[in-house]
Amino acid sequence: MNSPERLCSIRIIILLLLFSLFFTSCASSKLAVREAALLENYSFTKPFENSQFMNINGARIHIRQWDPSSNAIFRGIVYLIPGATGSTENWRYLVPVFRSYGWKVVCADFPPFGFSGEVQSDSKRLDPLKEDTYSRSALMWEVFDALYPSFDGNLILGGHSHGGRIASAMVLERPASVSQLLLFAPALYGVSSIPGIYKYEPYRSFAQLESRWLLERYFAVNYVMKEVYGRPVTEKEFNINWTPFTRPGAKDAAVEWLTASVDPEPLSLADITVPVLMFWSKVDSIVPNKGKKLEKELPNAVYVPIPGSSHCIIETGTSTIIPHLIPLLQSY
Repeated sequence: MNSPERLCSIRIIILLLLFSLFFTSCASSKLAVREAALLENYSFTKPFENSQFMNINGARIHIRQWDPSSNAIFRGIVYLIPGATGSTENWRYLVPVFRSYGWKVVCADFPPFGFSGEVQSDSKRLDPLKEDTYSRSALMWEVFDALYPSFDGNLILGGHSHGGRIASAMVLERPASVSQLLLFAPALYGVSSIPGIYKYEPYRSFAQLESRWLLERYFAVNYVMKEVYGRPVTEKEFNINWTPFTRPGAKDAAVEWLTASVDPEPLSLADITVPVLMFWSKVDSIVPNKGKKLEKELPNAVYVPIPGSSHCIIETGTSTIIPHLIPLLQSY
């Protein structure tokens, strides 16, 4: 049976295919011009002032850290995982909130997204590790343990979209290490966000070719971003989300991941016993809202609906999210 995430992926693919029939005359030059401008303003060796890189099991991981505000009492660490195709910069509006209430913030891109990963000599992928959620969960724990090998304080895990799936798997792997789980429009159901048919040949090869073609078309990229934000994106939002895709090999690696990331089994949601605070737009065309259902299935969860239709609520829904976060952050 197709999960809501798979059905949504099918809808988006069909819509993009229809658009492509009408806009094939629109060359990729517009996107190429924008990419050239982005390349002039970014250094992939240090994308941000606080960028760090670590090598974990052959995977190059991009990390950013922020200390608590200078006048705040240290309460613990918040560890944030962006969604698939996202990056650490998507958390830019919530990071200051965590810091102001005494929390150190750590954010890591999982490869091949954001600024994590690098071109491999023997494949299109940007790292040598498996693509499934459980492998990425183990990778994210290894990153944290390398940074804080003896940490035993309060730890809040947060994840957006597929990052929420990874964060949930991290809780299942080491429940005693986590104080609180924050989920933002999480993709938790099923074993994959890939439409079922595209796991098999020749459909998988077709999906890879078509996806790669679309990633060179401005209209297609802009359309998907509009779906993600629930509105037309600003130039700044476009640049933030597209800059990582201008890295060498990033587009091919993203297509490879999107058509190969299949888990051996669904997440055991009933075993997530840590407190969960979950946010979700009432209408989400990327990961359809299952907040009420998850609130019942997760043993200790609270669901907060966000007005509107944005999937990227960590940027667009902060006016609703922050008032619910503050009492939680103060409670430790």
